[in-house]
Amino acid sequence: MILDNFLSDSDWNRCLEYFKGSHWTFPPLSGQTNKTCVWRIFDSTVESAVGEILYRQLAKLDVGPFAVQRVGINGATTFNESHCHIDGPLGNYSLIWFASESWDTSWAGQLQIYNDETCWQNTDLTKTPDPALGLTEIEYIPNRAVLFPSHLAHIPVTPNVNAKNNLRLSVGLHLTPSNSWNYRYIPRT
Repeated sequence: MILDNFLSDSDWNRCLEYFKGSHWTFPPLSGQTNKTCVWRIFDSTVESAVGEILYRQLAKLDVGPFAVQRVGINGATTFNESHCHIDGPLGNYSLIWFASESWDTSWAGQLQIYNDETCWQNTDLTKTPDPALGLTEIEYIPNRAVLFPSHLAHIPVTPNVNAKNNLRLSVGLHLTPSNSWNYRYIPRT
């Protein structure tokens, strides 16, 4: 499900304020397995606040209800590389919000979601979906959110050289089915 103009301008600006400053780190972090070489915010205060803004908006839609398992804030520039991964098992959902204030589609940055329903079952951190089963490519448009099953392997396309120093911001919520809408942030372990 593609949700354009996901946040109101005021909520989007609140999120953008959190993305300013010294919260960013560039993995890999010491002592952690991390195949994603992009900028990250691991500050629990920022993750919790931004996650709640997205969650509150998602709760207004005719989906769910869901509980949040994890909030991830990512930024990529030219030559930053992610890896093909899943966010959770069958039955869970992912919400990925494209958070950059502006983005030129000629800079790439699309989200690719593979249709392979079985590659989530292997234990490898980086997934290798069967491309013959197809994929959905979603254009990176600021303030767009994408809701999809967490077990589907996905990868953001790395911004190309035309993006220069523009940060491709995205925020992901890993969601599990729940009995009610009730935001509770779970810190990363």
